[in-house]
Amino acid sequence: LAAHKELLFDLSLDMLCVESEGYFRTVNVSWTKTLGWSEEEMLSRPFLDFVHPDDRSKTRAAMDSLDKGLNVYRFENRYQTKDGSYRFLQWNATPHEGYVAAVARDVTEQKRQQAILEESGQRIKFFESLVENTEDAIYLISPSKDFRNVYVNQAACRHFRRTKEELLRMSVWDWDPNFGPEELAENWKKIQQDKMALLETNHQLPDGTLLTVEVSANYIKLGDQEYIAGFIRDVTEKKKLHESLERFSAAVSHDLQEPLRTIVTYLRLVEQEQGPISADIQQYLRFASDAASRARELTSALLMYSRIGVERTNLELISLNDVINGAVSNLQSKVDESGAIIARDSLPTILGYPLLLLQLFQNLIDNAIKYRGKEPIRIKITHRIAEDGLHICVEDNGLGIAPQNKKRVFEVFQQLHPRGEFEGVGMGLATCKRVMELHQGSIWVEPGSKGGSLFCIRFP
Repeated sequence: LAAHKELLFDLSLDMLCVESEGYFRTVNVSWTKTLGWSEEEMLSRPFLDFVHPDDRSKTRAAMDSLDKGLNVYRFENRYQTKDGSYRFLQWNATPHEGYVAAVARDVTEQKRQQAILEESGQRIKFFESLVENTEDAIYLISPSKDFRNVYVNQAACRHFRRTKEELLRMSVWDWDPNFGPEELAENWKKIQQDKMALLETNHQLPDGTLLTVEVSANYIKLGDQEYIAGFIRDVTEKKKLHESLERFSAAVSHDLQEPLRTIVTYLRLVEQEQGPISADIQQYLRFASDAASRARELTSALLMYSRIGVERTNLELISLNDVINGAVSNLQSKVDESGAIIARDSLPTILGYPLLLLQLFQNLIDNAIKYRGKEPIRIKITHRIAEDGLHICVEDNGLGIAPQNKKRVFEVFQQLHPRGEFEGVGMGLATCKRVMELHQGSIWVEPGSKGGSLFCIRFP
């Protein structure tokens, strides 16, 4: 029977031991497997030597209870392993005739999992609080439940001018007149495939007021359930202001066209009048005619600038490779004539406005050809993923841009070279800047590696 007990002692997965006078008197093999110390090492040192310094005080208190004849259950402390790390042990111990018989279990993994769960719980509470109290309107809808809300935050209640209870009974088409069941089902397929969609639409308030909003619709899967998380940005006032400025700019540009056309026409008639005209008068007439013609070019360019993005549709997934192909194709005669060599990365697919991006890259490539140096034209288009988004770089080996003009070149009607040296009115880069603003991105210029310019475009 004693042999059987000894065999059971050694076969136990738990850490069994007997202690007296501050030393282990016997330990089973689980101690060696768990802590790495040999049996001799465990028995030759006071057991408190193995206990974490921060746990020794409570360990002494537990031993005092055992000395008084009391049992100790589920006591925890940390024991040092031979490699210097510590393991959490949970103990049950009982005193018996001057000895203490104890069973310890390694609960390190359970403690780690518990800490992870507690941290995750704290994070979940933090993010729940963050989502609930953010100023951004956020909702979660279930496509399998008639696209009905299953969650809305406080900002969404303020946005829709409705209570949370009301919104949780509503489907998307109850507040968005642009999306019925069929349109939503079609868009849901796209969101499932692309994992997100950005669109501009309208939200109707209880009093019938229509708000213009930008919505970021994101695919989310929780367990086996699929949802759409919507993030809303009210752009009603911003759009009204922008449209007002665009109408003003367009009106001014359009209204200037006719009187300027009349001035040019009559100046030409004066030039064609019979009779002697002095050389000075002829020169004055040419100056006036050239100035009027340039004013017409400027107002025409301003009119085109004011229309940028006015008729844009919703954002689409676009292959930048296709955009570059289109830009090069539109400039093919200039590319062939100049002998420009265009090298590029395989570029990613992004959300954007196709025609505006075509205009942007066409302007950048056209500028690289126009402002070329003496060397054969080399244009290189690359990309990289940065912390603040996707960067597309268009580099050339042309004339370059002085550091003091890095910001000026993106302003309206800015030309760095004498008038007449290059065609154009200084609107190309201003147009590029406007296009990137509509994409919530940015554009800037740096010196190129070979003396030209490096235009950097950032998409968020």
